[in-house]
Formats: sequence, structure tokens, C-alpha cells
Amino acid sequence: MRGDIVNNPSIAKLDILQSASKLRANSANSESKPSITLGLDYINVSEMSDMSVPNNGLDIIMPMVGISIPFFSGKYTAKEEQATAMVKQYEYEQENLLSKLNSQFESVLYNVKSNEEKVSLFESQIEKLINIRDLLYEEYSAIANEDILEVIRTEEKIIQYKKMKLDAEISIFKNKAQLIRIVGE
Repeated sequence: MRGDIVNNPSIAKLDILQSASKLRANSANSESKPSITLGLDYINVSEMSDMSVPNNGLDIIMPMVGISIPFFSGKYTAKEEQATAMVKQYEYEQENLLSKLNSQFESVLYNVKSNEEKVSLFESQIEKLINIRDLLYEEYSAIANEDILEVIRTEEKIIQYKKMKLDAEISIFKNKAQLIRIVGE
């Protein structure tokens, strides 16, 4: 498997979804446990001028204690199981996607290499045909009676190979663009 593929945005998305599901499972687990809360409540009291009360205008600080005992823990267990199942689902989806992207990457990489070999082959064919054409020009100029059709056919073959070379180069660029898309750059 290629290490570049893990940078694909779809893989990153599944990583984030997996992490979120793990956090949901932890949250559901902690919700099913009793909780104790401690705190202070502060009340700002302004001084009343029309009454004379002891501690008039003194702010109030009240300690607070709370206890929460969940009686129906089945609900929280179900939430935790659902979140754990989602983690596994995202793991399977990620493995499947990694496998698919790896397969696509290898296929496109094979196409790139194949087209590069074609370009090399077409370049050598073009070179050979240009040499043949040059020889035919020399032969034609030496013997004025020869038929020029062979020179024209050779020129047509050169043009055909140049077109096939360009098509192969275009395929290389398209395949490299697909590789970039798969890798996620």
C-alpha cells in the first residue's frame, strides 16, 4: 500500500468521523455513571437605603452540591454500543477506500509507465522514418525519374507517429493528474 494515499481527503474525513464516534462512545459511557457537582453561587446585593437590615449590602456566597444518579442506564449503554458500531463501520469504510485508492493508483501508475514507453518507442520510430525519408530524398534527387510516392508515404508515417506520440504524452499528463487526485494533493 502506498503511503501517499493516506493524504486523500476522503481518508481524512473517515479519520475525523472515527474520532467523533469514539468521543461519543466515551461520552455515553461517562453519562451512565453517577455524577457529583460542587460549586459556589455568588449574588451581588446592593445596599437598601430605606431599610435598616443587619448585613445590609453584603454580597451573598452560597455553596452548592448536586448528585445525579442515572436510573435508566440502558439508554446510555445503547448509545455507547451504537457509537462503537459506528467506529467499526468507519474503520471498514476506510480500509475499503484505502484498498480501492491503492488499486486505482497502481492502475494509473501502470498506464503512465506504459505511455512513457510508447513515447520512447514512437520517438525512435520517428527518428528511423526521418532517416529513411532523407535517404529517399537523396535517391529521388539522384534519379529524377523515380516515383515520389514513397517519399510521401514515409512523410505520412512520420506524421502518424508524431500524432501517436502526442496522444501518449497527453495520456501521461491525464494519468498524472489522476494520481494527484488519488493522493489528495
